[in-house]
Amino acid sequence: MAASGPEELAGELAKGTLRSVYFLGGDEPALIDQALGQLRASALAPSTRTLNEEQFQGEALDCETLLASARVLPFLSPRRLLLVRNAHRLSREAVEGLIPYVGDPVPTACLVFCGDRPVPGTPAAGLLKLPGVRLVACERPRRPEEVSAWLRREAADRGITLAREAMEYLLEQGGTNLGFLAQELDKLAAFGAGSTAVSAELVRGLVASLGGVDPFALPDAVGGRQLGTALQELRAHLDAGAHPLPLLGTVARRIRLLWLARQLQDAGRRGEEMAGALRLSPFFARKLADQAKRYTEPELRGAFAELAEADLLLKSWGSDATAVLERLVMRLCGAPPGSRGH
Repeated sequence: MAASGPEELAGELAKGTLRSVYFLGGDEPALIDQALGQLRASALAPSTRTLNEEQFQGEALDCETLLASARVLPFLSPRRLLLVRNAHRLSREAVEGLIPYVGDPVPTACLVFCGDRPVPGTPAAGLLKLPGVRLVACERPRRPEEVSAWLRREAADRGITLAREAMEYLLEQGGTNLGFLAQELDKLAAFGAGSTAVSAELVRGLVASLGGVDPFALPDAVGGRQLGTALQELRAHLDAGAHPLPLLGTVARRIRLLWLARQLQDAGRRGEEMAGALRLSPFFARKLADQAKRYTEPELRGAFAELAEADLLLKSWGSDATAVLERLVMRLCGAPPGSRGH
């Protein structure tokens, strides 16, 4: 087994090296999709892609059917592409049936396995031991600087230049969620945002214009204990037709992150150390650290009880969702410590 990452794969393909068998494995679906897109672009002619690609499921793979498809000649295309999803679920029988093919693959076919990186001792892990399989490790970045570098490369590939503030905004909202970040870059590219440096205002405005309401404004306002703004954002979401339970979920996630940030602060952890522990970008971690200072530990503990009560009420028949959420926001925001006059 030879291993590489998506960047190495792109370099190989740019030099014209397209192998016969790949395993795209890891815990980051966005990187798997990216690598698969690169392989499709190299193996298939766009006009006949649907005629030259077949998909299979790993848990129900029939080797005879797969191998018969591999022997079919491509139609007006460099190769055929055979995609096996959930390849980490391959049975031992399927892997044993694939061994002869991996040793002597059909030159006009590109066989691509996709899934989680196999656990040692499973049949799929045995597939990775074969010398003809090229493993492309699609693992989620663990360090904030890795996410920043990935975002910068992806923006450049789309012809987008991100201003520093725009980069910080995207990282603040997306953290290590590469799927979200890629989606936002695609929006910017679709709107022709690559002609000049993209500002944070443009990014924020695009999110708001496509979704009707900025999805991050409500938890930001609650985290900052900005009661008036939080109520306005809540009403804007509800007026736009948002379901109450997902709105409760966004607020609950922010409270949970504030609780964790407060615990880390009390333990003396700051800056990049806090960002790493929370698996968030440094920009978002700094915001959380600032917001966490606005809450006492008892208030954050009480917030979980308020969230649980709101969840129960929203799932009860006949409850007024608007009133439930407004009361929750008022209780969570209140007045910042030190300004209550007691």
